[in-house]
Amino acid sequence: MEPVPAPVEDHEDNHDIAARDRLTFLLRASELLSESLDYEETLRQVADLAVPRIADWCSIDLVETDGGIHQVAVAHVDPEKRRLAQELRKRFPPDPNATTGTANVIRTGRTELIERIDEGLIQAALPPDSDELGDIVRELGLTSAMTVPLIARDRVLGAVTFVSAESGHHYGREDVRFVDVSWIVAPESAAFARLPRPDYASAALDRLYALGLDAYRVAEAFVEAPPDRLVFDGATGRVELSDARAIAREGRLATFRGGAIVPLDGAR
Repeated sequence: MEPVPAPVEDHEDNHDIAARDRLTFLLRASELLSESLDYEETLRQVADLAVPRIADWCSIDLVETDGGIHQVAVAHVDPEKRRLAQELRKRFPPDPNATTGTANVIRTGRTELIERIDEGLIQAALPPDSDELGDIVRELGLTSAMTVPLIARDRVLGAVTFVSAESGHHYGREDVRFVDVSWIVAPESAAFARLPRPDYASAALDRLYALGLDAYRVAEAFVEAPPDRLVFDGATGRVELSDARAIAREGRLATFRGGAIVPLDGAR
């Protein structure tokens, strides 16, 4: 019999381990995506990388040219369960008009977090006349799930779903990573100290105001003559004039911690 490790009593230790696992996954996934031109094989490797480090199950779906949803990868430590998931997908394909799940995440571009999967949620999510599917879902013992959109150049290419089961882990807001403008992610930044900050009731208006600040700064640089190089950390994030003479913008990566937004990229 293998020895059972002693429980970790320090909650912060568990938090740090989880954060390190997520960071390791993101870094390795980025490496994989940059190493291969065979994107489907690369995505299968990414799914395998997620299990069991940050999920018991991981599936990746892409949008096809006709608008359909194609599952390119599904991973689980047990090959039999992986085959079961693939068979279930063939028999019960996702409803493209569903208001929850993969189709909804792809349609809206918004992350979907299910902190706790219970009987009520299972009943609500099942399509009509799908008692068999419901029995299988219950047998798998799913406890929590998180589906995030795959976005490139402002276009949703697909979605990645992380599911917890055997581990009993419940995903929370701290598991969610998102990109937003610096004006919202890091409002106390020294770069904004002298800028007026209107008291908008809407985050959408805050983002629009941040875009206006950076647009004005770019316009000032072009008053006399287009510069050969333009790079600055603006209200919307890192703004750069590319070699193609186009303005590119990179937002700020952040998460939630203790109910507050916390930047993750280490920028000031």
